[in-house]
Amino acid sequence: MSALPDSAYPHCLVCGEPVRPNPRMLWEISGYERDREAGGTNHVIARERTGRVVGDCCAEQVRLGTVGQGSLL
Repeated sequence: MSALPDSAYPHCLVCGEPVRPNPRMLWEISGYERDREAGGTNHVIARERTGRVVGDCCAEQVRLGTVGQGSLL
């Protein structure tokens, strides 16, 4: 059994690297949200994956909100 080529995988929206499926990857979604009064993640209704992903290579940057911020050094 041979491995799939990188071109068979989606590419990370942040860095462009191929993303092999894994638990840390992030899927972009579309849908409608309902505010949660108790805090936490808002309720998403009619959630659909767009097919665009962020790999585990950049997931932490997205989580921290630092994507696209340049370095001062």
